[in-house]
Amino acid sequence: MILIHGGAFMMSSEEDEDTPLFLKEGYVVASLEYRLSQPALFLAQIEACKAVIRWLRAHAGEYGLDPKHFGAMGHSAGRYLVALLGVIGGVKRFDAGVYPVVSSRAQAVADCFGPTEFLQMDAHRPPGEQIHDAADSPESRRIGGPIQENAARVSRANPITCVTRSSPPFFIAHGFQDAEADRLTLAFFPGDSSRSGRKARGI
Repeated sequence: MILIHGGAFMMSSEEDEDTPLFLKEGYVVASLEYRLSQPALFLAQIEACKAVIRWLRAHAGEYGLDPKHFGAMGHSAGRYLVALLGVIGGVKRFDAGVYPVVSSRAQAVADCFGPTEFLQMDAHRPPGEQIHDAADSPESRRIGGPIQENAARVSRANPITCVTRSSPPFFIAHGFQDAEADRLTLAFFPGDSSRSGRKARGI
């Protein structure tokens, strides 16, 4: 299980309360670090995540890993990164760094309450909460400028636009009032099957 931390793309922490749970169940856990948004901009974070997966897969024999069963899980900003990782795992143009011929795909993804469509976040923002369109928001700092002024770059960073029939199974957790997180779920529903061919089920 590959765990990717949150922190608004700006803060780092290798501690994850889920690690002991996975270890208890017999999973091998890799808690990875990625380049933060200051000074590293998009695509730096996802390139780092994909590079870690390629390294782990290339060294699977040394660590007793099954290279055909890599799962990824994240919270908040980490959730966004695992979602993007899941849908572009097989897209080579996002690969940079070590072991370029090794696959960076994840076979399963669990994403928990993170952002997806940056350009729509303020439309669903509760009163008094952070303004995401602002130039100093975590989303704008990651993209390298105000998100509404960099719509093409933001769209390139949107996992929803990359969902395909070959995307791995996703477990998506969010609250009933979390309108933003719900958008990625909708990308997997049969109503969107003309584009993704995916099916979703609520639990």
